[in-house]
Amino acid sequence: MENMFLLGRVRTEADQAIMTIVTQGKHYDLAALAAVLGLQAVQTDLALALLDWQESLAQYQEVTDRILASPEIAARCEVTKIATRLAPVPRPGKILCAAANYSAHVQEMAQTGFTGPKSAQKNAPVRPQKPYHFLKATSCMTGPEDDIVLPSAEHKIDWEVELAAVIGRPAKRVSQARAMGHVAGYVTVNDVSCRAATWREDRPNIRSDWLAGKSYDTFFPVGPLFLPAVFVPDYREITLRLWVNDVLHQDGLARDMIFSLEEQIEYLSQMLTLEPGDLIATGTPAGVGQGKGNYLAPGDVMQAECSHMGRQRTVVRL
Repeated sequence: MENMFLLGRVRTEADQAIMTIVTQGKHYDLAALAAVLGLQAVQTDLALALLDWQESLAQYQEVTDRILASPEIAARCEVTKIATRLAPVPRPGKILCAAANYSAHVQEMAQTGFTGPKSAQKNAPVRPQKPYHFLKATSCMTGPEDDIVLPSAEHKIDWEVELAAVIGRPAKRVSQARAMGHVAGYVTVNDVSCRAATWREDRPNIRSDWLAGKSYDTFFPVGPLFLPAVFVPDYREITLRLWVNDVLHQDGLARDMIFSLEEQIEYLSQMLTLEPGDLIATGTPAGVGQGKGNYLAPGDVMQAECSHMGRQRTVVRL
């Protein structure tokens, strides 16, 4: 197997935002390392790297191999003083989020009446015919250590840890069989949600308001690390976990999705072209605050992670 690496973005104590390559738990300044190793073609902007992902992947693999072969040289480029970690994927063109894609989560939301009358839930099919997605504004995307800013203390703000796929090759009308060839890698996201704004009593014929429910500023922390898909034999084995104030609330497995990532890519690509850098947040497992009537408050600390991608830590404030 190839030597494993991850990609990140950090702000150093010198107030420089840099892209890092991470192997064996150590961050290395990618631009500095490429210069030292004489690899001038290495792309140090992940948004640009995703435009030709196969070429970029080969370059990053070479850098990783050289790090492990020449640790004394690589040590000169190790980043040891990190002020804060940034979202590894710069602002994507689209953020597409799967709603109600884990059965236990669907059940917990239905039991609270959040998703409609219980009588309607009883008549709903066990498995819907197709996925349900919504767009989340790219402007609400933040880093894995940025604060979550509440619009008010009464808005019932909730958490949703999710595995997000990062598109690495344009996809239009792609079949399930070919879908994974368009995935460059994965990141952890938290689809922070405003439950009080999701349903509009003043609009009974429309009822839902996904924009207000999902796209407040700071409501989409991403990262800290980008895990290339080549190092993931089966994304279904990825675990998703989220803590609030050190209490574990969500602990799920990606294999429990109702609609697989392949099905989601097939469905979405029939409507629109998925482009390099786009994010597909694949749904959240059970354990959200809505199911318990427990919402975020100023001072709360959330931690979220998907396997091997590092852990987010975000503080909630007004």
